[in-house]
Amino acid sequence: GHGGSDSGALGAFSKEKDITLAISMRLKKLLEQAGAKVIMTRTTDVDVYAPNDGAVEELQARCDVANAAGADVFVCIHIDSYSTPDVGGVTAYYNNKTPYDLGLAKYIHKENMKATAFPDRGVQTANFYVLLHTNMPATLVELGFISNPSEEKTLNTDAQQQNFAESICQGLSDYFQNSGK
Repeated sequence: GHGGSDSGALGAFSKEKDITLAISMRLKKLLEQAGAKVIMTRTTDVDVYAPNDGAVEELQARCDVANAAGADVFVCIHIDSYSTPDVGGVTAYYNNKTPYDLGLAKYIHKENMKATAFPDRGVQTANFYVLLHTNMPATLVELGFISNPSEEKTLNTDAQQQNFAESICQGLSDYFQNSGK
């Protein structure tokens, strides 16, 4: 999620775009080691569509990358934020546009909850742009709250970033081993 001119949510000392990229790059490495072909919407701190573009153009550009590649699944990695610092936790979002979206979100979320002590905010439906405009099963995961000082500190550690990369990798493996159901 995010990148380039779009920092995403801001914590006391970090930016969402940096944490999501760090986790995503670790995940890419793990998936490739497992034999997967990984298509990233970004591998550096850049906008996907264009600098200072609008939200719709940026989100559609991400969908276009996945759709053009004929990806089997779409996983969008984010860090949440809220107006008060006491809110925290991990959520997986999906939209029932295919029979497999819920399964994808559930398998990944189950493993994500094993990878952290953050609260479980569950698997929830949403009409997020990337969930609606990708042609394949998709999930958007929120891996904690950058607005929560304890979670922000933990999210910036190599250990937690690696744990989340490994958990998403395992969730994807479970999803494919169970044919998405």
